Amino acid sequence: MILMSSILGPYPYQKLGFATAPQAFNMESVSMIVMVSPEATTHEVAHHWWGNTVYIEHWGDLWISEGLTSYFTGFYNEIAHGKYKECSSTEGILNNPSDTDPLKIFNDTPYCKGAAAIADLRLSIEKIAKDSGQPAKGRDAFLSVMKGLFENYRFKRLGSQSFVSFVRSNSRILLAKENVNTSQNIIDKMTDEWQEKWLTPTRN
Repeated sequence: MILMSSILGPYPYQKLGFATAPQAFNMESVSMIVMVSPEATTHEVAHHWWGNTVYIEHWGDLWISEGLTSYFTGFYNEIAHGKYKECSSTEGILNNPSDTDPLKIFNDTPYCKGAAAIADLRLSIEKIAKDSGQPAKGRDAFLSVMKGLFENYRFKRLGSQSFVSFVRSNSRILLAKENVNTSQNIIDKMTDEWQEKWLTPTRN
């Protein structure tokens, strides 16, 4: 909670509690998490930023909630233990249609491929920082984009296309806050390549 509050914005609710119940899965209900597997605590807490405060547009965009949450679970491990550790995959489709049955996509794809997509975006931003002469600023530049995304969509719905549009329209300004200066053409190229790799169905 302290880490997420420091990089994205303060914990959005007045309390956070935990309860146990005889069910088959954890559930990140707002301010009260039902826990079955204690090892998933970090993941369920992170959902209070991605999923509970930034909503998904529809079930077909489940990767936004689960992928960002999974990525930041791994990021917590990176800060706490010195190594990013989270599932990663390129299997399956991320941006599903709005009429998608959620039961049909509750598998590893939105979690692991979603996290891999965010990790790849970070690598792309870090490369831009390196090419601009600021290699040490790469992680901060990436976090600036993530914080901007969270602030812009706080208590709003975020879909795959609006995610791409935000990265394209705001990254140059957000990177400049970390003294990473680049051109809009470079941002456009990065965004196009990322979208083609992760969100184009024929490439999945």
